[in-house]
Amino acid sequence: MATQKSSQKVSAPEEVLRPENFQYRVLLFAPESRHIPYFALFAERKLGRVRVTIISSKDAQSRLVGGNLFRSLEERYGSHIYIDVRRRVCGRTALYSTWLAFPTAGQAEKFVAENRKFGLENIKGKAAAQRANVEQQLQNGLSQGRYDLGQLKESLRSERAKHYILTDEKLRGFRGAEWGIAELCKDLEIYPDGITIG
Repeated sequence: MATQKSSQKVSAPEEVLRPENFQYRVLLFAPESRHIPYFALFAERKLGRVRVTIISSKDAQSRLVGGNLFRSLEERYGSHIYIDVRRRVCGRTALYSTWLAFPTAGQAEKFVAENRKFGLENIKGKAAAQRANVEQQLQNGLSQGRYDLGQLKESLRSERAKHYILTDEKLRGFRGAEWGIAELCKDLEIYPDGITIG
């Protein structure tokens, strides 16, 4: 009696995505710096100097690169992953950055060439230009007496003071972004965890 071979398909194991397989990385936003509170310092040894976490595509959705680009990424640029990288810098400061990572340099270079707002150098240049623009606006306003509240009617003083404070906060935000980018560049030279494109 002949034995009948099973016609069931054996499914291949699912591909495991690992950050080390996606070494070519494009920065998506200026890094965010956060102060590590004293009570959390004991956990720092466990976290390590650099920690890389994959962001699932479901969690990424379109918030990272925009809806149309998000939907066409696989088709236009091939295999990719999103990653979050936490780096401990300057003792009690951690930098958090979000990257789009590719397995080949060509994919990452094509992405940056076609999407100029992404990439470390592009983000650095944009932050510097925005800071310089706001500094110039603030300086122009000061030289014109725009923020000399003693010369204004009482009804206008509060609005002008709020405008000055908001502009100053915006300026501090741009300076903070530039500081974060500079620290990220220094730390990448010492502790590289991938190859930065853009």
